[in-house]
Amino acid sequence: MKRRGISQKELSVMIGKPYRTVNSWFNSRKMTPKTADTVKIAQALHTTVEYLVTGKEPDIPFISDKVKKILDATRSMSDDDIDRLVTIAESLATLSRGESVRGAG
Repeated sequence: MKRRGISQKELSVMIGKPYRTVNSWFNSRKMTPKTADTVKIAQALHTTVEYLVTGKEPDIPFISDKVKKILDATRSMSDDDIDRLVTIAESLATLSRGESVRGAG
């Protein structure tokens, strides 16, 4: 959460749980989120359940090291920055196919 710049309060809003519940997950060894809540947390933080549970990135053999670097970089990016990155990637893909980019006159 620190890398994404999201507080427990913000996370609670993102996943639709009371702040006190989210706070207790982080500050109590007795309370853990249900599986469905863990999935929501992973989605909100743009990560995987495996990473949340183990701290280990899942092995995805068909993704190149360069793509893994891009994915890792997005962990600290805002949603707006990720949207910009997607737009840039789509524009580059369009150019590499020899098509004109919309708005590039």
